Amino acid sequence: MKDYKKWALEEVDKYVEAHALDSDPEKLTDLQLALDLFSLYLDNENYASSQARVKSFFGKLMDGMPLTPIYISKKPNENPDEWTLIRSKPALYQSNRLSTLYYRPELGYSDIGRVICIDAGSGEQFVDRSITKLVDANLPIKFPYMGDDKVIVMTTREAGDGWVLIDVRSARRVQTGEVYDINAHLLITKELDDVICLTDKEREELVKNPTQALNDIIKEIKEKETK
Repeated sequence: MKDYKKWALEEVDKYVEAHALDSDPEKLTDLQLALDLFSLYLDNENYASSQARVKSFFGKLMDGMPLTPIYISKKPNENPDEWTLIRSKPALYQSNRLSTLYYRPELGYSDIGRVICIDAGSGEQFVDRSITKLVDANLPIKFPYMGDDKVIVMTTREAGDGWVLIDVRSARRVQTGEVYDINAHLLITKELDDVICLTDKEREELVKNPTQALNDIIKEIKEKETK
C-alpha cells in the first residue's frame, strides 16, 4: 500500500524547494497546517473508505456552511439560539449558523452570499446587494435552507458621466437549472445614495439623452423626498 504520509511530505518538500526564492512565511505556515491535517486524517484506519465524506464535511465547515438545514418554525426575534439581533432600528438579525444569512422584518430573509452576478461583456463576477435584493423579491429563499441555493444573474452595463446603468437580464437557480426573466434596470449615480430601479421607458430615455433624463430622474426623486 502506498505510504501517503511519506508521499505528502515529499510533495511539501518539493514545493518548498521550488518556491525557495519567493517563499512567503504565512504560506509556508498554511502548508504545514495542511500537511498536519492530512496526516491526522491518515491516522484514521478507515480513511480510504471515508475520503468523500470527510472532504464534504470539512469543505462545508471551512466554507462556514451548516451541516443540517436551517428551519424557520419561529421568527428570529423568538429564537435567540439561532439568531442574533445586530441592529435595532431598523431591526436586523444575523443567523448564528450561516453568517451570510440575514433577516429584516420588513424585507424577509436574504443570504448575501447566494447571488453571483456575471457581466456578460467582460465575464467578470461580482456581488451586488441591490441585485441580491431584487433576486430575493423574485426568487425568495426556500426553507429548510442549507445555504447552497446559489443563483447566477446575467447582467450588462452601460456608463456615462456620473452614472452607471446595470441591466439585470435573467437569473438561474444552480441546483435546478431553472431560468427566470428579471428584466430590471438599476441606476447608480453620484448624486443619489440609493440605487434607482428604472422603468423600460426611463431606461430608453437615459440611453438616448443621458443628461436630460438623469436630471429629470434626480429632480423627481428629490421632490418625492421633500414631500
